[in-house]
Amino acid sequence: MMQVIGLYAELLSTDAYQDGFVPWNGRPAAAVTGVKPHGENSVPPVPDELLATCLYLVDVVGPQLADTVEARHSHEENRARMPVARIADVPRLRVLCEQAREKAEPLPRIAANQLARQACHQDGPLHPLAWTHLVNLAGFGEIADTAKPHLRPALLVVAEEVGFAAPWARNAPSIGRYGDNEPIPWTAPLAPEDLRVAVGNVLTACIVVTSALSGMRASELLELEAGCRKPARTVSGGGHRFRLSGKVVKNKRFGGVPDEWVDIEEVDRAIALAERLLGRPRGAALFGNVDLTVRVRTLRNWLERTGLRTHWGVPVIPNGPCGPRMLRRTLALSIAHRPGGLLAAKVALKHISVATTEGYAARPGGSQRLLHAEVETAEEEEHLKLTVQAFRDAQTGISPPAPEPAA
Repeated sequence: MMQVIGLYAELLSTDAYQDGFVPWNGRPAAAVTGVKPHGENSVPPVPDELLATCLYLVDVVGPQLADTVEARHSHEENRARMPVARIADVPRLRVLCEQAREKAEPLPRIAANQLARQACHQDGPLHPLAWTHLVNLAGFGEIADTAKPHLRPALLVVAEEVGFAAPWARNAPSIGRYGDNEPIPWTAPLAPEDLRVAVGNVLTACIVVTSALSGMRASELLELEAGCRKPARTVSGGGHRFRLSGKVVKNKRFGGVPDEWVDIEEVDRAIALAERLLGRPRGAALFGNVDLTVRVRTLRNWLERTGLRTHWGVPVIPNGPCGPRMLRRTLALSIAHRPGGLLAAKVALKHISVATTEGYAARPGGSQRLLHAEVETAEEEEHLKLTVQAFRDAQTGISPPAPEPAA
């Protein structure tokens, strides 16, 4: 905490440190006090089921959802330029109803949670009807309340024959089911509210994949912006190198410093999907909330409540917390158990010291860790030996030698 004050000196008018001053010359408090860590890092890794589910949502479900979201955005832009349907326009709307009856095409329905919220405002058999979407099909932005009674009789006849269904993704393309790749429709028809909820949960999958496979801290995830993906570069051997631009905030001055992450293709796809789902302008913040414990719990509940987990065949996500620190630990464990992995994990996680990476990785039996352990043991034995010798010399009246004069 004492060193953090120096990072925000420009925000403090009178109580800031002097320019250039850093407590303990930048050394961490543990090094100043001589405290040594005991045991491995206590932050648990995340379960494999979470990562498997999120990768499936990003790679398989996400592109289909993004297509539907973009189609709806285009629809909304057109709707803003459409006129309001008045009583004089009712005959045109009746023709639309008759066409729906001839094609046996259900009338558009609002989301189930909207139905529950509007239970006290019953409209008889037409209570589930999405009026706005219906009139959009006829070229109107919305319908005036005075025109609805004139159209209701025709709608009652059509609704009795064809029923209601959510308007989006009615003819959903097939995707491969998780595990056996059996072709299944990617979703049942969706109402606009269903789309909004789906976007929020698939965005959670994008954050989990980005954090788990890049090792970014929560502060670094928050700094990612729309357009942060750098063009992929071809490397020798025919592969590609993917990069993200962002900022490193921890132990940096206020506002952080620009930096880049070299990532794998899965991270690049997750960021690209998030940009499509959100549709934000270049430079806008991409992830506004990275409270992953809450977001993952919401994702788990959504999959179970909607039956989509069974439909897609994805594994059950175990209960428990989830955060960027846990995801960083998972990445460290994955990298560090490979040849030369400790150094690679240190670079990937942007650690200052390899000792920090060792704590994240808890690498048992690694040659580097064994060497460090042997050195630490030898140093402690030598320090104890010198201390005992100095004590015995003091008992016999032998004073320690004076320091040699400077040359």
